[in-house]
Amino acid sequence: MTIQSKPDNVKPAVFVCGMGRSGTTWIAKSLSESPELTYIKEAWLIWKLAELNDWYKMLFNEWQKSTPWAENNITPEIFVSEIRKLYEQLLYTASQGRRFLEKTPNWNARCLKFLTTLFPEAYFILVYRDGRNQVASQMRKRRQKKQDENFELLCRQWAEGMEAFNNIKNEQRQLQYQLVRYEDLLVDFDNIFQNLCRFSEISPFTPPVFSPNSAYRKLPNAKSYNNRWDSWTDAEKDIFKHYAGAQLIEWQYETSNQW
Repeated sequence: MTIQSKPDNVKPAVFVCGMGRSGTTWIAKSLSESPELTYIKEAWLIWKLAELNDWYKMLFNEWQKSTPWAENNITPEIFVSEIRKLYEQLLYTASQGRRFLEKTPNWNARCLKFLTTLFPEAYFILVYRDGRNQVASQMRKRRQKKQDENFELLCRQWAEGMEAFNNIKNEQRQLQYQLVRYEDLLVDFDNIFQNLCRFSEISPFTPPVFSPNSAYRKLPNAKSYNNRWDSWTDAEKDIFKHYAGAQLIEWQYETSNQW
């Protein structure tokens, strides 16, 4: 297999960013129906690359006498540039040199600052959902798969993802990003999707019906996706408020923690 670099005539990539169970798969699957995008699914690398970058900064700044990096002025900026080249080549190899669409739930959101540092010219679709329903849906999925159920961790992670989104809103860099509220998608999928097509600079089209878009909700026995947390105990509510209550208010899902 030949390693690919980004062809000059290919538009920048599209990254879907959001916590799991927030609509990232729904949006990515819908956009992937466009012939102008190649969906490479979930790379699951950005978190590890960000960790490696943090490790290198520590080596450069704190272990100067025992490593060759500072002595030879191989700066963290050079290291980031090389990570970008590596990751970009891997992604374009996966897409066979075509414009790609990638989404890694959780990691893309929580590592958003580093992802935008690697790909400042890319298009970022930032999908978010009421953290209570997101956490409740994650817990339900983990229970079904008999996976570890760490309620506190999931609350913290949702708050981290929303803080990362908030930081991007306040960035001085000219980034191309579009915020998408999951609850709005449920009631007005068609219009929001057309806006996402225009934002991503692809020809507008109508994708097939995927659960839980607006058309799906009109079908008999359609599920409700906005009451996942109704059965929480007071203790669970208190844990969520402790770790994520401020973000719930910041993103206008509540006006106070008296819920």
